Amino acid sequence: MAVYGLLLAGGRSTRMGEDKSEMVFRDGETQAQRGLRLLGEVCDQAYLSLRAGQPHDGQLDVVEDAYGEVGPLGAIASAFSKHPDAAWLVMACDLPHVDADVLEYLLEHRDPEANATCFSSRFDGKVEPLCTIYEPSIAMRVLDSINREQVCPRRVLSQVRVKTMDLPRSEALDNANTRGDAAEAIGRLQNQATEKSLTVRYFAQLREQVGEEAEEVTTSAITPAGLYEELRGRHGFKLKSSSMMLAVNGDFQEWTYQLQAGDEVVFIPPVAGG
Repeated sequence: MAVYGLLLAGGRSTRMGEDKSEMVFRDGETQAQRGLRLLGEVCDQAYLSLRAGQPHDGQLDVVEDAYGEVGPLGAIASAFSKHPDAAWLVMACDLPHVDADVLEYLLEHRDPEANATCFSSRFDGKVEPLCTIYEPSIAMRVLDSINREQVCPRRVLSQVRVKTMDLPRSEALDNANTRGDAAEAIGRLQNQATEKSLTVRYFAQLREQVGEEAEEVTTSAITPAGLYEELRGRHGFKLKSSSMMLAVNGDFQEWTYQLQAGDEVVFIPPVAGG
């Protein structure tokens, strides 16, 4: 059975503020160029997944969304509509740490008898749906979920038989959804990470989850965005960084701020109320 690659690049990139697929993190390639190259190296053929009518290089193999803008699940359903007998290795375009070895590892451990083969998230242990092999046996379940307006890929995967495995590298599927994420990724790819000690203070639900209002942290995070993701994995925070404010050493800062040893970092969740 053929395994085709599908690079998801049809999102609006609203949190980033610019097209994530056109950003350059490494190798002098845009994320679209790099993702298609990597998928092409390990799959029988690689396709770019785009919104209907989205501009693109006419020489690329493209799968346009046939189910409206319902996110990745619509892209997956559109891919199965194009090649229903193929398995699809689906990958998001905002994964700058993915290398061919990660995709080869996924393919080597593929279970064609399962509905999907995927990695477990290093943050919550749940399936990572956007670097996953979807088998033809899942196609009707995907389409049924879209028809019922239940368009979360994780939810679909939770209802079928999947093979899951740990990541070969913990950061392999760390994504870049915001400018803070992007700054963290670029810094790590340029080997700028150094270990440092910080003080982190928490408010509201974060303090309740941690069980204390402050803790001393030793981290190699480059930005507060990277630090928060590290702490999210440790404490199980549900809030996304984009929903919070941030202060460093008593001043409000951007999530792209470069952390220094001895900094006091404060994460400020939204305040509930009317």
